[in-house]
Amino acid sequence: MSLNDQKDALNPTTDDPQSQRQQKSRKSYHKKSKTGCGTCRSRRVKCDEVHPICGNCVRYGVECFYDRFKPGYQYRHNTSSSSSPTPSNVATSRSPRHLLELQLMSQFITKTVDSLPTSTQPELAKVWREDAPRLAMKHPALLDTIFALASLHLTLTQPSSNCSDAHCQYMDSVLKAHREEIRNVTLSNADAVWFTSSLLRFTIFARLQERNIEPYTLPGEWLSLMSMAGSTFRSIWTCVRENPGSEKLVTMELFRASILAQEWHKQPDDVSPRAFAHLLERAMPRDELEPWGSEISETYAQAVEALGNIKYAIDSKQATKYVTMRLAAYLGLLPPKFGQLVLDKQPRALVIFAHYFTLMADYTDVWTIGATPQREITGLSSLIPEDWQPLMHWPLSVRDSIRSASNMEAINDLSQFTI
Repeated sequence: MSLNDQKDALNPTTDDPQSQRQQKSRKSYHKKSKTGCGTCRSRRVKCDEVHPICGNCVRYGVECFYDRFKPGYQYRHNTSSSSSPTPSNVATSRSPRHLLELQLMSQFITKTVDSLPTSTQPELAKVWREDAPRLAMKHPALLDTIFALASLHLTLTQPSSNCSDAHCQYMDSVLKAHREEIRNVTLSNADAVWFTSSLLRFTIFARLQERNIEPYTLPGEWLSLMSMAGSTFRSIWTCVRENPGSEKLVTMELFRASILAQEWHKQPDDVSPRAFAHLLERAMPRDELEPWGSEISETYAQAVEALGNIKYAIDSKQATKYVTMRLAAYLGLLPPKFGQLVLDKQPRALVIFAHYFTLMADYTDVWTIGATPQREITGLSSLIPEDWQPLMHWPLSVRDSIRSASNMEAINDLSQFTI
């Protein structure tokens, strides 16, 4: 074989398609980075290996982390030939967002879960503390909801934490994703959708104390989510009950059969209706202009009975967590029609809604309630026509007491006020 033939054999011409593919393959192979960031490797793109955040991750705004290191890497503190990273190497490569989310998950598990109304029983708290975070690793909307709630908890209890912006970003993300999830409930995402829905309602309720109320507008976002609570639960329940061996069914049965839920209506028969019966009376000229019918009448009756149940729990000195559970669940247990009546600014619905916030007056030290009662009572009063204002005597009296108290702990029990 001649020298030229040998060169041709070693260097095939570009006219040979197979040779071209082999050259391209070899070329691509040598461009692969074995020590690029984990995000670029998972996306199968070339990493420029800039530390602590590579160019691709900066460009796309995603988390950048390095879990592989070159021998002699500049952040290493020794000259050993081993390429295993030291603890300080790993800590240096963690992004601020990574550290923030570790903080938020810790906050949720160790503190926020204990403040959830449905965590009054150990087995229910265990679900939130263990099962929800585990599911969140596979369901981004649930994970973002956990982060949103934990960052709000920190913002309201530790203003110096600077978590307000993070909370807003996580909320924007989860609201978009959750709408899509609700429309597509399957056995694989049923638990996650339910946990997300529950935590989201709780989060938006806690946000009421921070929302802008000048000029006052009704909390439509929260009302809409609460009105959807029943239909969301039924949709998920329909999905999982067809699989009796499902872990999801066991989890939902635990909540569904909880003692708290069973005790909701276990008040003396004559207590609930009596406390707020005057809110159902229809003997004034104004009542003739009010939309009425069997559905509306039944909705108002249920709303007033539920108010009486909460009042009974307060007057009988039940534990704060039991009362706040009832407060949090109030709208979710009513027909969706009530939320619509409030959004339609029907005076009777607004008056009942104001009484609901009044029942929170003894719990303003609870982080999810805070200044919400006086803010919402004042706002609702501004929407209620003058001929309905006599029914606002009790809510406005309680609001004025809250305002004038120099020490919130000195507020007397609601029973001192005449309804």
